[in-house]
Amino acid sequence: MYALDNQSGVDVMPPLKAQLKQPSNPLWFTEGGNGVAPSYPGADWFNVVQAELLNVLKAAQVTPSKDTLTQLASAVQKIAETAIAQSTKVDKGGDTMTGVLKAKDVLLTSDDGAVKSLSNVIQALSHLFTGNVQGFTDKMNALGTSGTTPLGITYNRDNPNAWYLCLGPLFGGFIIQGGSVIMLSTNISITPPLHFNQNSVLYCDAVDISADLTVADRDTTMQMTYGLNVLKIITKVNLESIKWLLILK
Repeated sequence: MYALDNQSGVDVMPPLKAQLKQPSNPLWFTEGGNGVAPSYPGADWFNVVQAELLNVLKAAQVTPSKDTLTQLASAVQKIAETAIAQSTKVDKGGDTMTGVLKAKDVLLTSDDGAVKSLSNVIQALSHLFTGNVQGFTDKMNALGTSGTTPLGITYNRDNPNAWYLCLGPLFGGFIIQGGSVIMLSTNISITPPLHFNQNSVLYCDAVDISADLTVADRDTTMQMTYGLNVLKIITKVNLESIKWLLILK
């Protein structure tokens, strides 16, 4: 794309003549004939077209070159790409993207009909990536509830002798319970903090953590069983301290 490039031109664009026709009723070129003179564009028309084309290149920051015949196409493409990029650009936190669907606008419907915002999921992931465990669990729990069962994560570690971790339906519904107990007899029952039934047990175990174990204890046997909401540990001798673990589904 290039402007007029010979000695017939002038350095300053001449003033345009008065407009004769309205844009809604334009005139068109003709070769003439049958008493009608052929059309001629005149300097005004060429100056207007040249100015328009040069301004397209200027808007795209393209320097006119007489040897390049694709500058106009490149300029239009660059202008379009810039406009699209600007319309979706966010410079910093808190900026608003007009006309763009936001996370809070996307609603998720659970099986029980509860409607929740996707923004909780986004915020939960943000807490997870930054190591904010409490913030992550709070946001996961805010996703909604099904009856009284949180969809996220709940736990209680206040009592080291009886703690639990519930991963909730969103993470498969696994429940891990554990704790410590002192063997006051060779047959004890343990009631975990969360109720369960026999069919929900995936794994249970117990281990002696007494500090005074001796070689004589090597033949000691310990059996563990469970019933509804209860674990039972039976041993031949008093093993004093026991740690137990229970995994449920």
